[in-house]
Amino acid sequence: MSRNDCKHTDDRQAIETQHLLYSTEYAGQVLGVLSESSEQEVRLMELIEECCQADSGPADTERVAIQLHHATLPKLDEAGIFEYDWRRGAVRYSGRPSVDAHLDVATGTED
Repeated sequence: MSRNDCKHTDDRQAIETQHLLYSTEYAGQVLGVLSESSEQEVRLMELIEECCQADSGPADTERVAIQLHHATLPKLDEAGIFEYDWRRGAVRYSGRPSVDAHLDVATGTED
């Protein structure tokens, strides 16, 4: 594989990651909580509470919980962005430069 092929693959992965982060409901809020947490693992209930607070207007806690558990968290886990252990109701995120860069842009904290 040539250097151009590697760069093209990296660019494509970055675009796919960006699309996933911006098209998945609550992905930004979840990753924001994970990246700001001093713990390597965050409980599902904490993520639900944070996403409910981030919603404009009153959030339906049950709807947010269902969305996170059945769609958002499994999708981001499958993409390798973090590890979601649905049995324990916990998410582990150890940081990923491409994801962190997108978070910085989304939150306006880029250098």
